[in-house]
Amino acid sequence: MVRFENGIPRALFMSEHAGGQAFAWSALEKFQTRTADNETIERPVLYSAIGSHAMYAVPGNHPYVLPFGMLKDVTDRGPLWDPALNTYAYFYDYVADRDSGGTNLTSLTPAASNPEAPTSWFHFAGPWGDELYALRDMRQWRLFEQYHYITGPLGPKFKNLDRMNVCQTEHCTLLYSIEAGKKAVWYD
Repeated sequence: MVRFENGIPRALFMSEHAGGQAFAWSALEKFQTRTADNETIERPVLYSAIGSHAMYAVPGNHPYVLPFGMLKDVTDRGPLWDPALNTYAYFYDYVADRDSGGTNLTSLTPAASNPEAPTSWFHFAGPWGDELYALRDMRQWRLFEQYHYITGPLGPKFKNLDRMNVCQTEHCTLLYSIEAGKKAVWYD
């Protein structure tokens, strides 16, 4: 989630399983690209964990929940993908959704740039992604009853989109450097 102030990006929250990290915009690695009008813009570089939904600010091993890196996500520089090349833009009226008890199916509307974009995905109330992999699956393992691959999270509608802070959870601090992000973890 990107937090804007007067149209200027100020911070970004990256989800990591049941938590995540928030960084000041200035702290993030950036990729420069040009628009069709030859304007230079900067986009943050995020690293997607292999086989997971977690996002990180740096490549490498990212331990979580268990000590000594026994349970970890792995990211690398891999191929660079610009999500703006195939993105949909929307407006979300969280007040209308909240006031209807989450049943207002018109609370999400496509932007003028893609007026026919679908919206039903946003209101899906089940978990996204794979189901919990069975232990007989060669990719799966567990330690102290913690499974490496688990059922995906609920979708963006259920991520406190009306929050005042950039962080999705209470246990989160805005970080002002990548180095601080390497030392801070959400599960302590």
